[in-house]
Amino acid sequence: MTGLNDAQYAVKLLDLVPNLKRVASTGGGEYAGACPFCGGRDRFRVHPESNRWYCRQCGDGKWHDVLDFIMRRDQCSLKDAAKRLNVPFQINFTADVKRQFSEYKAPDQEWQKMALAIVDRCQSILFSDAGKLGLDYLISRGLKTNTIKKFKLGYSPAFWVGKVKVPKGITIPAINGGVCWYIKIRSLQNDKDMRYLCVSGSKSNALFNGDDVSGLPYSLVTEGEFNAMILDQEIGDVMAVCSLGSAANKLDALAWGRYFLAQRYVLCLFDDDPAGEKGFENMQEFLGKRVKRLKLPKEGDINDFLIAGGDVWQWLKPEWKKVDPDEVTNGN
Repeated sequence: MTGLNDAQYAVKLLDLVPNLKRVASTGGGEYAGACPFCGGRDRFRVHPESNRWYCRQCGDGKWHDVLDFIMRRDQCSLKDAAKRLNVPFQINFTADVKRQFSEYKAPDQEWQKMALAIVDRCQSILFSDAGKLGLDYLISRGLKTNTIKKFKLGYSPAFWVGKVKVPKGITIPAINGGVCWYIKIRSLQNDKDMRYLCVSGSKSNALFNGDDVSGLPYSLVTEGEFNAMILDQEIGDVMAVCSLGSAANKLDALAWGRYFLAQRYVLCLFDDDPAGEKGFENMQEFLGKRVKRLKLPKEGDINDFLIAGGDVWQWLKPEWKKVDPDEVTNGN
């Protein structure tokens, strides 16, 4: 075995949960039975081909991998679960690249409490008279109210929480599994060097909207949060979308690898520039050949395309079809 991708198939879930009954034969089959965590009769499902499990009661509405199963069964960390699956920590996602990883961790609990309070406060301000400037800006970027609320966007007029300053601008939190990794501030000033800032203590090398990606067969990864939000708004019903926050970010395998374990393809939409090219190379190093780069619809980014009247689905459909013709033809 060479890494977390191999861990997905190293131990079969059907061996871990005996006495399940086969309830479907298409698509690789499906097995059902009582959940080992919460009971019931047939709420627990296993898809042997992808080696993933799902529980209608305690599975959070998503399919989970074998690492999640071991973590929940043994009440252990991802690192310990990987050890129990005999996954070496010399993790290697490509044939020639070897690197020693230490898990990238979210900010501590004290920061979490502060950050979530900031998020709530800025959300309230955004939909008040004091936040009109911020709300007008978000609408001008093509975002709808339900999208703004889903991503917990807010507006800061600039204030302090103890010794931590929340700069003036749009607040963009990255929350995965209830854990806030960063709060980014999009300044509404024209200073390009100060366009994006982070609240002190943020861990910005994190997925934005990662929860939507975990457990699905496809995802679309963008550079920035605004592109991810627009794509989620327009095509989120057919394609899970997340963002790296920046093409320069290089995801930590232990922290984020399991989000992509079951995915057949990871589609990348990065800018057509050296930073975008490097970002794509990093994703291929991280996840291998299943990472495919999509072509931008025209000059600018997907946000510019939508504002100019473009149809995001009509752009994506032929691009996706180049990667997986059967999926687009049969499923979408």
